[in-house]
Amino acid sequence: MDLSPALPIRLLIVDDDPQIRAMLAEYLATFGMEAEGAEGGTAMRAAMSKQEYDLVILDLSLPGENGL
Repeated sequence: MDLSPALPIRLLIVDDDPQIRAMLAEYLATFGMEAEGAEGGTAMRAAMSKQEYDLVILDLSLPGENGL
């Protein structure tokens, strides 16, 4: 059974740990999803000003700010 979406789902993964961002992006790519990473709130806001995302996966304990 093919679990890939009909259209690519665009995700933004926001986490200060680059290994977490890479692991999640690699895993989600196996389902046909396109993921980009951002290391914090400033990078997230910059990415979101340039691109629309279907889903944001956000670390709740970012340094200097929280994910809420």
